[in-house]
Amino acid sequence: MQPIARMGTPEEVVLRPANDYVKAFTKDAPRAHVLTAASVMGAPRPNVDGQSVPATMKLDELIGRLLQSEKPATVIDLHGTVIGTVDRADVLRAMQSEA
Repeated sequence: MQPIARMGTPEEVVLRPANDYVKAFTKDAPRAHVLTAASVMGAPRPNVDGQSVPATMKLDELIGRLLQSEKPATVIDLHGTVIGTVDRADVLRAMQSEA
């Protein structure tokens, strides 16, 4: 029986596996269905005229939104406060799992 190696949200476990066992276990996890805009966003950028997306939006939906525009999206929290910016490159980096 394997002891508990990592506890957290699915997002935390996929992004920051505690050890090689957890890393191997989550290697093939469907990242687009687990990760959110908040987990892949960068710092807020001034003068971004793109769309706003909720921090909790999963990448599978975010990908479609970003494909509709050349501009990055502003990430907002539950109160409508801007907390970051996300673009296509951010999503691609997140989708690429470590080998």
